[in-house]
Amino acid sequence: DEVRSRVVLAELRATALAAFDLGVSPVEALLEHDRRRGTEHAKTLLAWLDSFGEARTAAAALFIHENTLRYRVRRISDRFEIDLDDPHVRLATWLELRLRA
Repeated sequence: DEVRSRVVLAELRATALAAFDLGVSPVEALLEHDRRRGTEHAKTLLAWLDSFGEARTAAAALFIHENTLRYRVRRISDRFEIDLDDPHVRLATWLELRLRA
C-alpha cells in the first residue's frame, strides 16, 4: 500500500507516454527549455501543481518568495501556452510532468 502510487506512476510511464503521440506537448517544450537553458520551470510548476495552486506552500518548498513563485508560474503559463485555469489542462500537465520528470 505504501508504494502503490509510485508503482501506478511507473506503469503509466512505461505505457502511456508511448501510447499517445500528439506531437510536442507544452510539457515537453518546457522540459527541453529547462535542459537547454538550465532553468527550473518544471520544478516550479510541479511544486505549484503539487500544492494545489497554493503559492505559500509551493514557495516554501522551493525556498523562494510567494510573489516570485506567482511571477514564475504566470510566465511559464504564458510562454508555454499552458492554460492553468482549465482543470483538465492542470491535471494533464501535472500527470505529464510526473511521468516525464
